[in-house]
Amino acid sequence: MASQPNPFEALLQKRMGLLMQIAEANANHLRLQQKKSGNDFLLMMEPNGDQSKAPQDDTEAALDVNLMRLESLDQRMARIDQEIANAAGKEK
Repeated sequence: MASQPNPFEALLQKRMGLLMQIAEANANHLRLQQKKSGNDFLLMMEPNGDQSKAPQDDTEAALDVNLMRLESLDQRMARIDQEIANAAGKEK
């Protein structure tokens, strides 16, 4: 018969998975910021040129979406941390 996993260990595993998601979202955010900076530079070089503002708008929208994802992940992390603190208090 398989033993049930320790609830505290399950919470720690859940937290580790969430940390990986946060790291991925942070890396994506940095990539999008670099892309936005490149678009800004191109627009500065040729303010009235053929450079469309559409890529800049798309990048800014992606940054907003990614920021909302990061905020959601941070809230989930806070809840898991609270659950871990509660579980640690019960084990004492």
